[in-house]
Amino acid sequence: MPVSTFAIKAVFKQWWPVMVCVLSLCGSIWYYMGSDRKVEVLLSNNKWQSISLSEVELTETLQMKHAALRDLKRIEQTTQVIFLPNKMFSRFTHLKLTSVEGGAPLNIQISEAGSWQVSGKYLQTEIIDFSDVTSGNSSLFNQKDLDFIRNYYLIDSKQSRKLDIIDDNTLLLTSVNNGSSLLVSY
Repeated sequence: MPVSTFAIKAVFKQWWPVMVCVLSLCGSIWYYMGSDRKVEVLLSNNKWQSISLSEVELTETLQMKHAALRDLKRIEQTTQVIFLPNKMFSRFTHLKLTSVEGGAPLNIQISEAGSWQVSGKYLQTEIIDFSDVTSGNSSLFNQKDLDFIRNYYLIDSKQSRKLDIIDDNTLLLTSVNNGSSLLVSY
């Protein structure tokens, strides 16, 4: 028995709203999975940490301008950051500066607060409040050199970074100059 066009039209009239809803839901899920919103939710649902170690080799120009930095051998940086759903962030960084001569290192604790946003899979931060405390062997560096280190840190922390999701606990941040770091949730 052939199916009449009337029966097909009746079934179509009955099911077309369901099909539109299913297509809309599939499109929304596809959009969300590839959007900045997914990254924002992931950022604000976790506490993040990054650890880096840098061996320092200064250019001759910097050595001439900042004589005490000639003795800078290594910078260890540990950072914890929280991204809040209200688009504010709080970051605490511990810098440990070690000199060529060895001895007790100089420690700088930096506290930052500000706003953040994700746009086109780039993380942009704007620092509103910045404070730091220096402890340890303060004879290693003079105030001018410490100001240079703080300014360098501030410039670096204000950069926009491309944000790639490795997994739900690891994010790769890549700066414009192709320097990269990992943020790991803890």
